[in-house]
Amino acid sequence: MERAAFGEEAHQQQRRQRRERDSRQQRGFRRDQQAADQVDDHRRRLRDRVHAVVFAYESGLVQPGA
Repeated sequence: MERAAFGEEAHQQQRRQRRERDSRQQRGFRRDQQAADQVDDHRRRLRDRVHAVVFAYESGLVQPGA
């Protein structure tokens, strides 16, 4: 159940990012700035995933080697 919720949250985040990117294009942002923003978004998502994995191990939801 939580896994499905996590997937839905990721999907909603992608939709928000797509809308934001479209909005930036309409406002005339340069493509290189958009690329830099996408890299920042990717780093943020990666950091969130790492935190989720750390939380899972520390809370006992996942066992090493499982």
